[in-house]
Amino acid sequence: DALDVDGNEVLDPAELAPKLAALAGEFPFTISEDHCQRVTKLFDKSNTGTISRVEYLDFVRVVAVVAWVEQEAAVREQQEQDDREEQSAVREIIDSAAMNLGSRDEVLQALPE
Repeated sequence: DALDVDGNEVLDPAELAPKLAALAGEFPFTISEDHCQRVTKLFDKSNTGTISRVEYLDFVRVVAVVAWVEQEAAVREQQEQDDREEQSAVREIIDSAAMNLGSRDEVLQALPE
């Protein structure tokens, strides 16, 4: 309701602009009138040049799914980075131990029986 400035129960591209700008706020780009018209056209199933409540809910669902997918990708990327760092740390420990302990036979001879 707050987005529907003129109270006609639909959103036109101009009314959609503030919502798109808010969604894009975290990204380094601006929303143009053309962007709003294109989003309206994409979700305007009834071809009225506006977005109804139902069509707006479709838009919100798509935005939510895209945000979730991006978040999951970021989490997965961070997990992969953490795994690479952990594997590197393990390799360093093994390499360090190998350098400091000498050969396997020397290590085994040094162990108590």
